[in-house]
Amino acid sequence: MYTALLFILLAWCRAAEADGLIVIPERIFPDVPAYLTLKKHVVDIEIQENHARTKVDEVFRNPSSRRLEGIYIFPLPPGAQIREFSFEINGKLQQGEILEKDQARRIYEDIVRNLKDPALLEYYDHNLFRVSIFPIEPGEDKRIVLSYNELIPVDENTIRYSYPLRIERNAGGMIEELRIRMNIRQINGISGVYCPDFRVTSESLSTSEITVSFASQNYPPEKDFVAYIATGDSRLRPSFISYREKEHDYFLINIFPPSGRASRPISKEIVFVLDSSGSMQGEKFEQAKSALGFCLRSLEQGDFFNLLIFASTVRVFSEKAIPNDQKSIEQATAFLDESRAMGGTNISGALAAGLSSFRSMDLPSYLVFITDGEPTVGLTDPDDILKSVKKKDLQKIRIFALGIGASLNASLLDRLGGENGGLSEYLDETENLELKISSFYRKIASPVLTGVSLSTSPIAEILPETLPDLFAGSPLTIVGRSRHTQSMKVHLTGTEWGKTIEISEEFSQIGADNRTDFLPVLFAQRKIAWLMDQIRRNGASPELIEEVKSLALKFGVVTQYTSFLVTEDRPLDSRRRLENALSPQTGASGVSLSKSINSLRELSTDREWEREAQRIGMKTAGDKTFVNKDGIWQDTGWIKDMKILKIKAYSDEYFKLMRDYPEAGRFLAIGDRLLVVIGNVAYRIE
Repeated sequence: MYTALLFILLAWCRAAEADGLIVIPERIFPDVPAYLTLKKHVVDIEIQENHARTKVDEVFRNPSSRRLEGIYIFPLPPGAQIREFSFEINGKLQQGEILEKDQARRIYEDIVRNLKDPALLEYYDHNLFRVSIFPIEPGEDKRIVLSYNELIPVDENTIRYSYPLRIERNAGGMIEELRIRMNIRQINGISGVYCPDFRVTSESLSTSEITVSFASQNYPPEKDFVAYIATGDSRLRPSFISYREKEHDYFLINIFPPSGRASRPISKEIVFVLDSSGSMQGEKFEQAKSALGFCLRSLEQGDFFNLLIFASTVRVFSEKAIPNDQKSIEQATAFLDESRAMGGTNISGALAAGLSSFRSMDLPSYLVFITDGEPTVGLTDPDDILKSVKKKDLQKIRIFALGIGASLNASLLDRLGGENGGLSEYLDETENLELKISSFYRKIASPVLTGVSLSTSPIAEILPETLPDLFAGSPLTIVGRSRHTQSMKVHLTGTEWGKTIEISEEFSQIGADNRTDFLPVLFAQRKIAWLMDQIRRNGASPELIEEVKSLALKFGVVTQYTSFLVTEDRPLDSRRRLENALSPQTGASGVSLSKSINSLRELSTDREWEREAQRIGMKTAGDKTFVNKDGIWQDTGWIKDMKILKIKAYSDEYFKLMRDYPEAGRFLAIGDRLLVVIGNVAYRIE
């Protein structure tokens, strides 16, 4: 009965945990596929307090011309306390069996030994549900529905839920339709939900109920769906998760805008500055005007605003920012509508006029600067422009720079945003600019806490070093690294409606949860982004080069600009090559570099660095990174003078190693030729 359903497990399970699979361990006929196609995968999750009910609805298709017989296998989430389990195929209730860990291990070993594929070892420490399925007719769809209840852990004020979907990229598996919906109810309230690897949408139904959803077509299930739920009342408070590795503790702090205050944002003062030079002519300028019209209509009661249009000269709607009311918006809209694109690009003049139009800065103050070109009128040297900006008293003014297209100075925009409490963002000319600019404005439309700062005790390295303001709908995500400690005190300060807010929380059991091994990678992403930015501005010192290389090797975070540090061993050439790679300031190459740095800094779910790591032969598993050298996956933690024990893959000694160190399964699943360090011993698997 081992036919259609176990090879999927192997092809797919190189990293998944609780995803159901149909596998074919023995293919007698060449036209029988390695695995059945997963057409549809729908997950519905209900969480109330620390109880979760998960319903999984999957549709598999037999693409072959033969009747198949197989086994459906569902590795159960590690640590899950399963209370109920039901299973049906095409609407009919089926009998299956739940195998405890020891029984499951024997099955895993048999399959791995027979197929000579170590991928299933990822599941080695899991319980297992299995059921036989026959027949699976040619071209037939099989719908499988299962549900299970489990108790999920609560640590401090954070609940962690996991529904694993990971898969080895080169297995080629794609889910034609993936939908995940999670409804959360907590009697003490919900501060927010953080999903590290999924760009989810959230709908807050009340202070104690929220729905989170994700949907995608042709989705490669590379990452587990993990949600961290910060519980508590409507008070502003940080949530905290941590991970301990050999040298450091790593942590992530999310500061969620309180649901009770998010509906009452702080009034703000905002100045929009739009480029109307000749290069903006056409649909691009019309879309930008429409987007600013949306921004004006979306201003909150109590806001102040101004509007400037610049080309060779600067046109100002009002000398100073004015109150938002119906008449002022109508007048500003007419001013915007009559604008035409022509002339040069006077960036320095536009910035000077925009910054001078703020009133007393009693309110949070934001300047949104939109351009598609390099400076051609007024000050044209980027350093001179930045110096002129610094002469202004900008302690409370945040600058947000939006660049359109590739004919601009990305380095200048990065520094305008980064050095003045804001950020830079880049839009392709082929994108819907109206939608993109409007979406950007919604992120900063409703400030909740301004002048945010955070400190820790003991002192830790935190990134970003300078925190932005907190806006409704968007948490502040802070990553940090410290020496080992038993507890950490976090002190948060900010301003709300002119009043200073101070919050202190102490978190214990640092690093107790080994499932948060993604935290060092998040820290490495932001640290490498910071290092790349420093090298771009100031040049590459040996210390900066070594730190980029060390982080890349340890955590597998590489980019197209830094990957040569890992693949080539020419230290004398590294400085020149890295400086050249990170030197572009303008044009398409400058914009591409800025986008790469921003993607790392913002912990984007579209991880360009993972694709680059795959290209050069790097893989990560847990907190280890492996580099492919001459066909052998080598642990970057291996030191040449370490003792090496040789073990034949799939031998009795191989599985004894798994039984002695079950956590090693995710490392051995990398491949059957590898050098891996477990404890203080290096094992060579061949």
